[in-house]
Amino acid sequence: MLPTTILSPISLTSTTPISISITTNNELHNLTNNANKIPRKEPRNVAHLVIIIIICSLMSIITIVGNLVVILAVSLVRKLQTASNILIVSLAVSDIFVGLFIMPLAMGKTNKICCCLF
Repeated sequence: MLPTTILSPISLTSTTPISISITTNNELHNLTNNANKIPRKEPRNVAHLVIIIIICSLMSIITIVGNLVVILAVSLVRKLQTASNILIVSLAVSDIFVGLFIMPLAMGKTNKICCCLF
């Protein structure tokens, strides 16, 4: 006995026609048009990469310096040493760690560069 093929066009969206072939021996064949593949990303050029690294480095430095200013202000000025400002200092300390460790590592991962920053 020859397998019987049933072709039925199915449209998920108006631009993606898919046809599925089902045979009598319970096999499913996907006949999707492969012309609509997602194109690969082109690699970034050097100038674009340098600009991104400079901007990310400045953001990390500004984060560290700004939080150091907050810590110094609260620790040096006696009127600022309240319970709520101590909580702000603890947030500033954790934010310094983010600026020191997380932001440079994320920059290296995002830009796919391999460098030792420490």
